[in-house]
Amino acid sequence: MRILVVDDNRENRYMLQALLRGNNFRVVAAENGEEALEKGLSESFDLVIADILMPKMDGFQLCREWMQHERLKEIPFVFYTATYTDPQDKEFALKLGASKYIVKPIEPLTFMKIINKVIDEVQRGCLPSPGKPISEEKVYLKKYNQMLVQKLQDKLLQLRQLEEKYRNLLESAGDAIFSLDQNGIFTYCNSLLEHKLNYIAAELSGQHFSFILRREEEHKFRSSVDKVIEKGETVPLLTEFVAKAGTKISFEVNLTPIWRGKELIGIQGIARDITDRLKLEKRVKRSEKLASMAELATIIAHEIRNPLGAITNSIGVLNQKLDLEQKLKELMQIVVEETRRINLIISEFLKFARLKKSRFSECRIDSLIQETLLMLQEDERYKPEIRITQQYEADLPLLWLDPDQIRQVFWNLLINVIEAMPEGGSLKLNIKKHKCEGAPGISVDITDTGAGINSTVMNKIFEPFFTTKPDGSGLGLPVVQQIIETHGGLIDIKSQKGVGTKVMLFLPAQINHPQNNR
Repeated sequence: MRILVVDDNRENRYMLQALLRGNNFRVVAAENGEEALEKGLSESFDLVIADILMPKMDGFQLCREWMQHERLKEIPFVFYTATYTDPQDKEFALKLGASKYIVKPIEPLTFMKIINKVIDEVQRGCLPSPGKPISEEKVYLKKYNQMLVQKLQDKLLQLRQLEEKYRNLLESAGDAIFSLDQNGIFTYCNSLLEHKLNYIAAELSGQHFSFILRREEEHKFRSSVDKVIEKGETVPLLTEFVAKAGTKISFEVNLTPIWRGKELIGIQGIARDITDRLKLEKRVKRSEKLASMAELATIIAHEIRNPLGAITNSIGVLNQKLDLEQKLKELMQIVVEETRRINLIISEFLKFARLKKSRFSECRIDSLIQETLLMLQEDERYKPEIRITQQYEADLPLLWLDPDQIRQVFWNLLINVIEAMPEGGSLKLNIKKHKCEGAPGISVDITDTGAGINSTVMNKIFEPFFTTKPDGSGLGLPVVQQIIETHGGLIDIKSQKGVGTKVMLFLPAQINHPQNNR
């Protein structure tokens, strides 16, 4: 017995064919009503099982055409659908001449019982007549159009519900999500991306992806987009987006093709903010490096300071015992001064590698700054041509700090400022209440009009022992960074050669007294 299966869904056809063949039926498949009608007219079948929602010619149209043919109308026609499930759908199908109307899902055993019953009734000649099929064109079209309109309305409602569900899913996702067309133009972004970049969707919509990228990142991002388009596969990359205020945020991005059938119509991006993770990884590496340096510092202190002491003492004895001419005495003095300098570098290194235990107490940040400025103005490097401007917000909160360490921070930073302005200039301090990533605290901005720092040097300023000063140790800023991080704060420096430098500090206002470092 031969059965014609009609369904545009390949998986559905395969499952139905497997079920029928497993019950010893011969099966022929068609993808739509037109193909099924052609096969029906050219081949012989004992039963037709058809879906309804199909392209070119749907199941209702196929059944009507089938029943109008003298030979084909004698072949039982069974509908098997998951879309048309209303009672009026079944009523219309039976009026078209269908023998049975089966709604998915249904157990395979139950399905086969229905099919076997239809076949048995055909063989015994007692298959119930479906009644007189609709023959008048106007009546058929009216009912068919009513069915289509109702189904279209149902589908539109389902689509709206799915769209709302999908949108809610995107908006509540823990990652930033956006979509681009093939030209790299934003067509969508969820609220998390808006929040991260401080843009609203309307500001990003219609913009090229380069709108939120640093120039250095554009080529890499463009290459990844091209790869998605060319190969139709997901491409991961690490990049930095630039927020509205100019802040750089590191993202881990997966770019995925958006398909409409076999046509690629756009690209979806899922971006995870990894800025904090990268900072943590950097701090872990820094801690590991400092642990190694602390061990090295102990060895250096022991192995170098002892010979230095011997050299200094020996020079002192020689100066006393020998009657040297002035030039030789000056050379001896240079040796003494250089040994002292080496000893100072070792002391700075030890201070950096083995930062003393923090002793926190309740402090006023403005008082610590004022004390440091007074000491600064007594330093021989200070020039009266330096104009100092101070701006303090009212009602600054008290902070839990190690006052000695914070004084060291401001001393190192302010010494850098006056050394950058040997002929004088402007020094501005702006202290105000501030929130960083939701944490309340105080921000301190120190701005000067000094020589500025070029980009090559900027990338190395926090590296231990890196210095551009002839007599510098290269540990000033690394010590500052270490102290600020110990206090749970942040430091950032922006500079432009020939214009000046701005140092931005953030210190959190901790509610509870922190435990002293052990």
